[in-house]
Amino acid sequence: TNSGTEAIEGAIKAARKYAWLKDSGTDHEIIAMKNSFHGRSLGALSVTGNTHYQEPFKPLIGGIRFADFNDLESVKAQVTDKTCAVILETVQGEGGIYPADPAFLRGLRELCDGRDILLIFDEIQCGMGRTGEWFAWQGYGVKPDIMTTAKALGCGMPVGAFVLNEKTAKASLVPGDHGTTYGGNPLACAAVCAVFDQYEKLGILEHVRNITPYLEKRLDELAEKSDYVAARRGKGLMQGLVIREKTVGQVVNEALAEGLLVISAGSDVLRLVPPLVITEKDVDEMIGILETCLL
Repeated sequence: TNSGTEAIEGAIKAARKYAWLKDSGTDHEIIAMKNSFHGRSLGALSVTGNTHYQEPFKPLIGGIRFADFNDLESVKAQVTDKTCAVILETVQGEGGIYPADPAFLRGLRELCDGRDILLIFDEIQCGMGRTGEWFAWQGYGVKPDIMTTAKALGCGMPVGAFVLNEKTAKASLVPGDHGTTYGGNPLACAAVCAVFDQYEKLGILEHVRNITPYLEKRLDELAEKSDYVAARRGKGLMQGLVIREKTVGQVVNEALAEGLLVISAGSDVLRLVPPLVITEKDVDEMIGILETCLL
């Protein structure tokens, strides 16, 4: 595909086709998570659990139910005989940097296996090495039926992908069901190959695993000293600081004035998603700037 949003569209279509082939029904449902974000096209917006993004573009596609992230019972309460898929970010990004609980993912996998429901992991932001694994789900040991990826997949080249496991691939989309004008074009595919080559050549995954403890240590020290930081949470090089007594926007602007690019997540979280090649020296420089904003 050309983007992460389009990868989500493909995943939704694959899930619905999988269910349709089983019973020819056209009323299948997908369970998505509250406070999630999956993109801005109509289908992706429909599974995004945030009315702020949805409201101006309604009516959206039907057959979507929402459950609480990291709450297995909430998901179970939304399951019906029409449920064909459950979709979630392995680490919620836009909603406030919330990593999935291991027990939650294991429970979802068991639930989906028991009812032949497809499990879809959105790895567009948290994948491609950001948590120290190629994809965040690998660190949990819970494999999805469909996975979406983009962003760092092309490292600047516009490209995304949705990946189906063998079971799903054999019983869902066929040639003609899905396609894009530039999907799979040689330039984008060459870029993806080069990205994987560079990851392996530079040892990116190992580097992320090695630098993460230092980053978390420095952020925890900052949180302990600052009256403006209520908590830190995150996974790998996808971290968030919960801000209080200041607006996140204020902190973002103050950091920008000092030469540090950061962004918000949710209403009160400062999102930190540094380059995967960040060094301890870079972390120290970043912390120094954040201290000027938060101490």
